[in-house]
Amino acid sequence: MRHKLTPQEKKRHSLAKDHPLQAEAPKAFRRKWPKSKRIAEKVLRARIRDHLHALRGSVSSEAVDATDTTRFKRPVVRKRGCASLAEVIAQKQVSVEGGSAPCSPKHQKDSDP
Repeated sequence: MRHKLTPQEKKRHSLAKDHPLQAEAPKAFRRKWPKSKRIAEKVLRARIRDHLHALRGSVSSEAVDATDTTRFKRPVVRKRGCASLAEVIAQKQVSVEGGSAPCSPKHQKDSDP
């Protein structure tokens, strides 16, 4: 049986799972991902077609039909990785702290004359 999570643990798990949305059109990925896969498949078919057209003039049609086209591989389509929300928040905090450091007590004005 799982133990009950504290609010701090819940927040930590939530930040680790969640990812920031960094897109002008956040729903565009639904269209672009299938399109990218179709383009990769189209490139593969074009390579095979060009290879078979080159063979057609020099060998018999039976040899072209028997040609092994498994040596051609589809180009790899990869999703870009993204940082978790916790990493993004930590990076922003570091950049804010680096840009304007808080004043130390030595540099604050003293009330003594």
